[in-house]
Amino acid sequence: MITGNNIEDYIKRDGVYVTKTEGISMLPFIRQGHATVIVVPVRERLKKYDVALFHRKTGEYVLHRVVKVRKNDYVFCGDNQKTWEYGITDELIVGVMNELYNDGVKIDIDGEKYKKAVKKLLKRSARTCRMLRLKHFLLEFTLVRRVWDFLKHKRNS
Repeated sequence: MITGNNIEDYIKRDGVYVTKTEGISMLPFIRQGHATVIVVPVRERLKKYDVALFHRKTGEYVLHRVVKVRKNDYVFCGDNQKTWEYGITDELIVGVMNELYNDGVKIDIDGEKYKKAVKKLLKRSARTCRMLRLKHFLLEFTLVRRVWDFLKHKRNS
């Protein structure tokens, strides 16, 4: 999460917004207290794996990764999260991360090593999300089955 008022004004006025990040949602690539990000205006439609700064409908600013590009919106998720955020439209997007520094060292976000690591992380994260959805489905199914058995037993008594 990034805090601040009128970040859009900084980007419009200066063409760039430089900030230290807060929170752990983008670990391991963006580390709280260690990472500085440079956000620039969005010039074209975002692509999968882009890291963009957007504001939620609550007004909170968030820096997360695009995990899916849809016709009218995007799906975002923090690298260290398992919940996807749906319905993020172009109107909510403030800018896109152009550069990343960890402890003052520039990370090559356009390099193959970084891109490969991001894809590997998101693939593992997607697998975890599928497993969690399956687990919840099975728990709900088990609960429904127990209630059904209880009612069936009660009716037969």
